[in-house]
Amino acid sequence: MTRSVHYKPFLSLALRHGYYTGGTARSLTLAPTAITANVLSGHLCRLRATPGLAEIWYAEETGIAPALDLPDGTILGFTLPSSDPDFFVVTEPVWPGELSPDDCLYLSNKGRTADDPVSLPATGATVLPARPRGFPRPEDASGRLSLVRWFDDTAVWQEPQGLPPAAPINLSDVTADGRYLLMADDAVVLDFYLTALPAAQVPIALELGWAPPRHAADLPRRAEIGVDARRGTWVYHVASSDPLEETKPLRIVDAEGNSPFGEGVVEKIGGSPAVTFRSLAPLDIRESYSAEDRLMLEIHEAGTQAPKTIPLPLAGPGNIAKRQDRFDFEMYVTL
Repeated sequence: MTRSVHYKPFLSLALRHGYYTGGTARSLTLAPTAITANVLSGHLCRLRATPGLAEIWYAEETGIAPALDLPDGTILGFTLPSSDPDFFVVTEPVWPGELSPDDCLYLSNKGRTADDPVSLPATGATVLPARPRGFPRPEDASGRLSLVRWFDDTAVWQEPQGLPPAAPINLSDVTADGRYLLMADDAVVLDFYLTALPAAQVPIALELGWAPPRHAADLPRRAEIGVDARRGTWVYHVASSDPLEETKPLRIVDAEGNSPFGEGVVEKIGGSPAVTFRSLAPLDIRESYSAEDRLMLEIHEAGTQAPKTIPLPLAGPGNIAKRQDRFDFEMYVTL
């Protein structure tokens, strides 16, 4: 008997980022957690990943599709490692503070499982510490501890009785990676992401609650992760070989002749005079720029009507300069 197996789209996840050309976050890849990989494999699903897009396809054989039998409330967990070491440099940090090496961004569709498509912007991300299955007991943890899965409030672990007060946390019996709450009685001791991976490999973690479709025609379910490009003040330091008193009037203009920068201010840069321009508002950086994004330095020569123009370099990850409470992008130009 000839088998007839057809694969159809089950879940489509678009990865968007304002920095990368075309808007697709092609440095991100979708990787299922071990439990999710087993669930998908057991329901004859395959992951197809391309830059900026991840799709899960399900098998249908002679009218039978095991994927459609996924129980209501199934949690699909993924990590999104980045191949770009500058990913967080070029990403606008809408979350409080900068991420530590042991932190990750956590996104979920909790409370929005019926939305189609589901938009998951980085503005809704939660910064969580990533922890392995064994870690030191938090100093403020007293009494017998328990563990609750954040997504569905399921209790999954309770600390064995009779352990020393400072015994480390051992979660080796908890099989599923994901977001958990470590509890002492009714108090939350630690809100964290449990992972079998090194924290550095989990810059973004994603959990999607699955609500089974009424009909196969309702597939694929769609979700989108949206991340904005890093924004900051652009600063140009323009050095001249002329004596400072003879510096010609300078102005920075965009492609339409407008000036998005304030007036130049004379400063000492490395002991030498320079004219510094700062953007009037934060500007985002991009992987590539169009002709409409160009900036020109206008030099007004005495006795001439039309100014001389020089194209200016545009900001990239290598121009970032961290200040106490902000990020600037600094470029240096010599006339």
